[in-house]
Formats: sequence, C-alpha cells, structure tokens
Amino acid sequence: MNDGAIELDAVEDHFRLRRTDPGGKVEEILLSDSDVLQVAASSLHLQSMILKRRANAGPNDLGVMPVNQIGIGTNADKSNINLKMIDPGGFAVAFAVPIAVIKLFQRGLEKRVAELEKKMTIK
Repeated sequence: MNDGAIELDAVEDHFRLRRTDPGGKVEEILLSDSDVLQVAASSLHLQSMILKRRANAGPNDLGVMPVNQIGIGTNADKSNINLKMIDPGGFAVAFAVPIAVIKLFQRGLEKRVAELEKKMTIK
C-alpha cells in the first residue's frame, strides 16, 4: 500500500478518520470516543508490530516512548500504584499497576540503574 494522507477530525460527538490515497481516492469511517481511546491505548503495541515486520527487525524490537516526566500516585481504593509517563511533547500514558508488579519493577529498576551507572563511569 502506498502512503497517502490521513486526517482525524472531530465531527459533532464523533471523530472522522479520513484516508486519501496517492491517487486521490478518499475513504472515511466515523469513530466514537471509545474507538479513539482504544486505538490510542494500543498505539505502542501497533508501533511494535510495525517495527517487527521490517526486514532487519530483531526479536526485541518494540516501539519506545521517550519519557521526560513521571507521576506516581495511588488509585481511589489504594489497590494499585498509578504510574504516569509523559513524553517531551506532553503526551501521557498512565498505568494502574498492582503492588506485586510494582515490587518486581522496583527490583528490576534498581538492578538496571546500577548497570547503567557502572557503564557511565567506565566511559
């Protein structure tokens, strides 16, 4: 498929996704708020799928979002840690992470930070 152009516009209480192919043919679909949120939530997964299709892709290729801010809190019933990551453009992704997973994350993060600091002092 040749690249064309896509647009996503608000139309009353829906969104219109319009694709114009290189020949000028236009295709449209109306999306609900829920549809757009589902696509947005899966965007990093979609990036990973696309990267893995490439001829030179490795088994661990995945879409990576650069992060320059984080937010950490708890949800209303205090059963999860809310972890929010914000990219340089202000786009945020938030995760509700159970405490058991946070503990695994904490141990893994401590190990990786130590490895990075060691590599940084060697250079």
